Amino acid sequence: MGNRISRHKKSKSSTSQSSLSNTARLPTKRENKSSLSSFNDRPSITRGESEREKLVEVLQTSRVIDGRVFQMANERYLIPCDDQEKNRLQMQHDLMKEIWKGNFSSPIHEKLKKGGIRVLDTGCGTGTWTLDMANKYPVSTFLGVDIIEMFPTNMRPPNAGFLQYNILNGLPFPNETFDFVYQRFLWAAFTQKQWIQLIDDFRRVTKTDGWIELMEFDVEIYNPGPIAKKLSDAVQKHLTSNGINPKIRSRIPKIMANTNNLESIQTLETITPLGNWRQTPQGIKALKDIAATLKSLQVALKAVLGVDNYEYKEMLEQFIIEGSKYRMYIKTFRFLARKQEYFD
Repeated sequence: MGNRISRHKKSKSSTSQSSLSNTARLPTKRENKSSLSSFNDRPSITRGESEREKLVEVLQTSRVIDGRVFQMANERYLIPCDDQEKNRLQMQHDLMKEIWKGNFSSPIHEKLKKGGIRVLDTGCGTGTWTLDMANKYPVSTFLGVDIIEMFPTNMRPPNAGFLQYNILNGLPFPNETFDFVYQRFLWAAFTQKQWIQLIDDFRRVTKTDGWIELMEFDVEIYNPGPIAKKLSDAVQKHLTSNGINPKIRSRIPKIMANTNNLESIQTLETITPLGNWRQTPQGIKALKDIAATLKSLQVALKAVLGVDNYEYKEMLEQFIIEGSKYRMYIKTFRFLARKQEYFD
């Protein structure tokens, strides 16, 4: 594991004294996107409502390709948003929590435990991280935000809420709102320019002495077999063709360093085997997770590779065999930064 720490002096940036009220608020569909309403006032589809209404809503915001459902708001992000993807994300969450021995690395555990802390989870997906954290820290408040509604609309702890919103439009919160801003695995979603804008927006809504933590994959597979190499290269080619930097994880620390008022910048790294060549349960789970991720990318990658569905399935089967044979492994990273108080 690597651990780099750097400090940077920054120029002054303006902040607002506005903040969320003690009762957290979320925008409803009828309110302006920058307004806030109660965590629990979002309506949910019940069995008594028309299934046709739900289907119409899905068709208006999504598209179906090869039997998988994809969101339409960010067409660069060609990863599904269906039940199969929800299961993959749950498996991935459990794996990353096990590998990293926790849900986060920023030094905020004691503050979360004490309570009164506000946490933002951007790109929350199914809300698994948000719900896990809310259950562990019941006296702090957690808000998950995602471009599409994959998160639960009911049956959640009272200190957790969710908002459907495109964060590329600018976070709809006042300056200095959150004590901790977290984001995980959006390597396939944003251009480098958008990353710069987003990290600056994360800084804006983070309180002084608050923390920002971004967790990312390295899309490269190390010690790859021949099929793994083809798949890895296809992922990188697909990202590049959509204006996305496949090596963005190597740029994030510099982007943080160039963002006003961020200091104590750290890069943490873990190496995880793919397969059972180290005889660890994490290796078997990680191989399954990467194979499932490649399955989710099938629509995009089979076009890059020039193969059909059957041939792509065979490639995934061979990929799983190569994991232990070639002693393949992956790297994941956590990037941490603290928002400092500015002094002239």
